[in-house]
Amino acid sequence: MSGVNEYLAIACQLIYENYVVPEGESFYRPYLDVLPPVEEVNPTFTWSDDDLAFLNGSPVVAATVSMQMKLLRREYDALLGQEGVGLCD
Repeated sequence: MSGVNEYLAIACQLIYENYVVPEGESFYRPYLDVLPPVEEVNPTFTWSDDDLAFLNGSPVVAATVSMQMKLLRREYDALLGQEGVGLCD
């Protein structure tokens, strides 16, 4: 996966370890077990447009839109552009 952002590579590895590696066999299980669920962290980049509209006028909106674009466009496109990449092989 040359050319893929290191954060994306780490995320793919953790997704693989969490959802593909059988329970109890992942070296990373202790780390994965202490990560909070998305619902607990509630990052704004996962909010709907309607929810984000409550923050109109705040710099949080621009930062959130920037993060969404980065995640959705650049990282996703970069990952899909990699030859041989299935579900984060």
